[in-house]
Amino acid sequence: MLYPTRFRVTSYAPGHVTGIFSIYDEYEDPLQRGSRGVGFSVDRGAVVEISGVRSNKITVKATYNKNIAKTTEVAVKQLMENYDLRYQVNVIIRPALPISQGFGISASGTLAALYGLTKVFKIKEEDALKYTHVAEIKMSTGLGDAVAEWYGGFEARVIPGVPPMGLVERIRVSRNTKAVLAVIDKPIKTKSIIRRPELKEKIRKTGDDLLEEFLDSDRSLEEFVSLSYEFALEINVMSKKTSIVLRELWKEGISASQCMIGNSIFSFDPHALHILKEMGIKDVYTTYIGKGPRIIKIERD
Repeated sequence: MLYPTRFRVTSYAPGHVTGIFSIYDEYEDPLQRGSRGVGFSVDRGAVVEISGVRSNKITVKATYNKNIAKTTEVAVKQLMENYDLRYQVNVIIRPALPISQGFGISASGTLAALYGLTKVFKIKEEDALKYTHVAEIKMSTGLGDAVAEWYGGFEARVIPGVPPMGLVERIRVSRNTKAVLAVIDKPIKTKSIIRRPELKEKIRKTGDDLLEEFLDSDRSLEEFVSLSYEFALEINVMSKKTSIVLRELWKEGISASQCMIGNSIFSFDPHALHILKEMGIKDVYTTYIGKGPRIIKIERD
């Protein structure tokens, strides 16, 4: 196959909010590692611009908001090396939501970049998911976001890992479903949670129990938020400020929960928007349920 001398591609992937999860990272194969859980993709994700020029060696630079996107660099370099694609590659990630707040933006930017590259070089698009997931596992920046964002919508990750080893069940919701998201307090680094043995055990037991309870229920958004809040209270990784905001919302009759893993919250009740602003919360967003990755523009020379 004739590869281009240079290319430029703009691609997109959704963000993702996890409400319940359990950690399964003991398997030798990284494609089998990951998480079980329940969550939903959001259309506020990441738009990524990837440019490349043919070279005698592979070099990759990836940034978001002028910061190095290490997980993206690892994933892109691995893909390029495995296919012997010798290019100087530059990746600029433009996230629509904050980093390290439980919005799946690390996976979103990486997945969008790799999806764009699979289309430029006409290789299997499923490789975008595989390489993103492996990099997320390797860098401890995520466990199940990439898999969820690949499928989009509202999902239950029943068996951990990348399908066909993993199993994802799509849950039907209205295409007009809208969520309110809000950042309440400082970010939480995913690796600071998923690498703590005592907390991992608690997350696994609580997450597995509540996932099974959800799967045995009517699988409604209302049931999901309620069980997610139960999960958040049980594992207790939120700040005091986040806890107070959630408690006040429930007092107002608004069901809401914590985005895993961040000091951020979500609700499907539109009244949450007004209440949060009254409480002085400034970083508030509305978003529709998101679909999987897509190409916006592609150019080859």
